[in-house]
Order: sequence, then structure tokens, then C-alpha cells
Amino acid sequence: MTGEAPWVLSQVQVVAEAVATVAFALSGVIEAARKRLDAVGICVVGGLAAFGGGTVRDVLLDRRPLFWVEHAGWLWALLALCIAAMVLMRARYLEPTERAMQWPDAVGLGLFSASGTQIALDSGMPAIVAVLLGMVTIGRMRSVRLPAVECWSARRRSRFPVGSR
Repeated sequence: MTGEAPWVLSQVQVVAEAVATVAFALSGVIEAARKRLDAVGICVVGGLAAFGGGTVRDVLLDRRPLFWVEHAGWLWALLALCIAAMVLMRARYLEPTERAMQWPDAVGLGLFSASGTQIALDSGMPAIVAVLLGMVTIGRMRSVRLPAVECWSARRRSRFPVGSR
């Protein structure tokens, strides 16, 4: 029975990472829509929210290749999620409110902090370092980079008004 425990933990961790990635991507897309970014800005913020913290964690743990490079299908899934969310928001099935962003954000925070801590422990880090790396995993990349993406997106819209809104 003990031979199965690492496999079960691995499978649970993969599912938790998948759910957290989708949740954070959705929270990033909603936040970008609240800021009225264009389609490219929404995809960039969704990607930063979904992959940013884990990328920083993997760089600090010297894990190569990065998870989104090794599994490029996640990039396609992110693009599909962004397009679907934009279609639903344009059709007014999903309103980009603060409350709409809180649920996926809370799910992503909880799952990414737990899985980030477990990944750090699996890498042989001491418990206190693992906890800190779990917090880095939820590093709020969306909040940190959003002002820069907003500025870039506004300049892009003013140069290319045909493609905006």
C-alpha cells in the first residue's frame, strides 16, 4: 500500500495544479476585462496570472524545463479559456465584477499555495523554505504586472484603433 502513495499524491497534485491554473487564468481574464484591456492584454494578464508564480518558483528551485514549456498544451488551453471568457463576457453571460473574480482567485490561491509547498518539499527544501516558496507560487503576478500591461494596451489601442473594442 505504501508503494501507491507517491503515485496518488502525484495524481492529486496534477489535478490541483490544473484546477488552480484554470482558476487563476480565469481570475486574470476577469481582472483584465474589468480594466477594459483589449484581447491581447486579456491573454497576457490571464497568462501571467496562470503561469507567473509557478515560473518564479521553478526558477528559484532550478527546475528545468519550466512546466509551461514542457507542457505547451497549457498555453493552448489558456488561449482557449481566454477566448471563451471574452465571448461569454461580450454576450453578457459573465459580468467582470470584483465578486466574479473572487471565487476563481480563492480557489487558485489555496490550491497553488498547497501544491507549491509540496513541490518545494519534494525538491528537498526545508519546511520554512517550502512554505515561503508556496507563497511565491501565489505571487500575485497579475497585480504586479497589470499596470504595465494596461499602459501597453492603451498605447496599442491608440495606434491601432480599428482592432480595439
